[in-house]
Amino acid sequence: MHLAGQPAAVTLRMPTMSCFQYWPAWGGGPEAAVRGFRAEGEAGNPGFSAAVATLRRDFLAIDDDGPIRAPEFVREFVSSPEQVRQDVATVAKYLLGD
Repeated sequence: MHLAGQPAAVTLRMPTMSCFQYWPAWGGGPEAAVRGFRAEGEAGNPGFSAAVATLRRDFLAIDDDGPIRAPEFVREFVSSPEQVRQDVATVAKYLLGD
């Protein structure tokens, strides 16, 4: 997944789940990340519809595959897997504007 809005020098390509590790460190904070994600859609990024479909299918509820697996990717940074699951679902909702 391409992290929208990041300068070319720090563009990252990674599995969708890994993006959530970098969410707190995003330049400009979460609001900038959401704006950048939505700007990709407005700019006609050909991968945007697939990203939206993946978020809708796998990330919106805490019992979806994305939130269930998310704690595996950030376990060294968090003490509550349940909080990670909730945060991942909340991030997906913000990205989608739900």
